[in-house]
Amino acid sequence: MKPTIACTTLFAALALSAAPAQAQWSQSTLSQARAELASITVGDLSFFAGGNKGNSPSKRVDIYNALTDSWDFGPHTALSVARRSIGVTSVGNYVLFAGGGYFGTGPTAVVDVYDMTTGLWSLGNPLSQARATIGATTVGTKAMFAGGIAAGNSVSGVVDIYDSTLGPPSFEGAWSTHTLATPRAFIAAETAGTKALFAGGGTPITTFSVVDIYDDASDTWSQANLSQARSVGDIASISIGSLAIFPGGQIAAPDPMTTVVDIYDAQSNTWSAGNLSVPRSGSAVAGLGNHVLFAGGALTGAPTSTVSNVVDRYNVGTGRWDVVAPLSQARVFLAGASGGGKIHFGGGATSLTTMSNVLDTYEPVGVSYCGATQNSTGAAASIDASGSKSLAANSLVLRADDVPNTPFLFFHGGSQTQLPFGDGYLCAAGGIVRIGAAAAATGGVAQKTVNLAAAGITTPGARHFQCWFRDVAAGGAGFNTSDAMTITFTP
Repeated sequence: MKPTIACTTLFAALALSAAPAQAQWSQSTLSQARAELASITVGDLSFFAGGNKGNSPSKRVDIYNALTDSWDFGPHTALSVARRSIGVTSVGNYVLFAGGGYFGTGPTAVVDVYDMTTGLWSLGNPLSQARATIGATTVGTKAMFAGGIAAGNSVSGVVDIYDSTLGPPSFEGAWSTHTLATPRAFIAAETAGTKALFAGGGTPITTFSVVDIYDDASDTWSQANLSQARSVGDIASISIGSLAIFPGGQIAAPDPMTTVVDIYDAQSNTWSAGNLSVPRSGSAVAGLGNHVLFAGGALTGAPTSTVSNVVDRYNVGTGRWDVVAPLSQARVFLAGASGGGKIHFGGGATSLTTMSNVLDTYEPVGVSYCGATQNSTGAAASIDASGSKSLAANSLVLRADDVPNTPFLFFHGGSQTQLPFGDGYLCAAGGIVRIGAAAAATGGVAQKTVNLAAAGITTPGARHFQCWFRDVAAGGAGFNTSDAMTITFTP
């Protein structure tokens, strides 16, 4: 399955903040400079596969192990055929890298298979049609590979479907095909609930708003539409909880790009929309807890592309949008994956001819979780943290945005929960400890510098934080809470 982070999805009206949030970034490098690489996180492993080296394709697969916090750069971690713009998803114990393009000979139908149980590579049954820029996702036991660019720059409407209950990926009888309502490439493919969504995409001359939807529960297909016709691309979208999120993209070639973000909620079977801070296409997307990060991308198209280092952040628990500190290097067609409390954005192109091996790693102080409800500000309150999770540093600062200018308290507990509490939710439990005395929020912000020892935090390990605040103006119980954040303290 594509990288999906389980969480409770309860989001209110979208709110855009211009103030950059605290971000903890570090830099290293992938084994090879390349763009248009595929990425996926499965269990403890994150894969960055293939790509465009600038004048030749790559077969390299860099693998991050969150359990050991280490990288494997091969050479045994390699695809059988060098290529870029691969469709990647996972089902059962298998990670499937399907199709892709390579210079001189056009697209390929090859399916490379990585077995998570054995750590071995093998070849699967090939796709029914060779193609690149494939939309790939998994719903239930089915891995699905939709559309793409076929031979002669034609666009494909084929959906190859591998059902893992029928045999291994190498077994031809486990594969079948379907046809999209509209043939197209650069499709964003995501799964929400029992539905696989194949959204947008285009041809060399036009873009589409159509969303082909496969419902695994009823084994039926239907169609919907994005709010705006555009090519999004598979690595630029994400599923998180009950949401499938389709951000930005290219409205037409070579311009313009768009800020629009379409969000499908499988729980309510409804669509909503938000906006990125700047219009762009070819971003990378990854999620951690309640937070989704949209990194980099192209602000303008070829032949004079302008690339971005902007990183937008969306909180699916509160509906809040903000902007975190930027990437160390502006680039497009990079890849993103998460694991071990970190998000990695690797590779990409800084220009039409210059590829990057930069790996920007985002490691926030804490990981958000739980939901929050709308308060009298018209938004739901979001908690954040800056400083350090080191006990020795003792520099933790807690902050909650979109709170009324009323008394507030931060508190922490030893376990996670989600129970009705006032007009919101109690998300921290297990020996709750208040942090200092109540204070009044100003400018819609509650903030507290924490003396860890005084707050009863003296040993390494995880504690779960939340903000409580008065809210008589909202009626009801007269108080509410933010979402919550887990901070795992180090010595």
